[in-house]
Amino acid sequence: MTHDFAVHTYGVDSSGRAILMTAYMHDWFEGVVDALGWRPTIVQGAFMSRVPGGGASTSAGYHDLGGCLDLRVWDLTADASEQLVRTLRRHGAAAWRRDHEHGGMDPHCHLTLGTDAPLTHGAAQQWTDYQHGYDGLAGRGPDYEWRPNPLVLKPPEDDMTPAQAKQLDGLTKAVASLADMVEALAEGNEAIKRRITKAKREVIAAVEADQ
Repeated sequence: MTHDFAVHTYGVDSSGRAILMTAYMHDWFEGVVDALGWRPTIVQGAFMSRVPGGGASTSAGYHDLGGCLDLRVWDLTADASEQLVRTLRRHGAAAWRRDHEHGGMDPHCHLTLGTDAPLTHGAAQQWTDYQHGYDGLAGRGPDYEWRPNPLVLKPPEDDMTPAQAKQLDGLTKAVASLADMVEALAEGNEAIKRRITKAKREVIAAVEADQ
């Protein structure tokens, strides 16, 4: 995943406000959506300092820069809500379900992607708290959500957006089809078979040299 921290608008949130994220965070989020198999509703994006009306007062300015999103959970089943938190954490984000018991807020899932940039001081502290087993709230209570063991502190290297996965799947099928055609052409022709074998060796050598 490339680290492109340019900020763009990606649709609107549940209140009709612009959703701002870095290109890096957007690609990461699309990878999460692909892993979930469904798309969470974004209640509040990042860089809310640039959005008319700003962020919620209960957000304490954490959303003023990058790394933070709030996702809707009130319309999810218990299983889907749990899947959301676990998937976010498996993909390298700190994530907590907030409610009146946890933070005195309306129910939602708050996440902080610590590898995004820039982060506000509060978001950076929240990321540190997560790593040390805290709940990311001002009182620094214990983390009450499921925790990966070991913690995943950066997105998996093989994360792909759904569009990238579709392109790769199409390319793989095209290569397989081409290979079948070449094999058919080479049937009974030793000269072609030798050239195919040589080409395979050259491709493998090139890949190994690039690693």
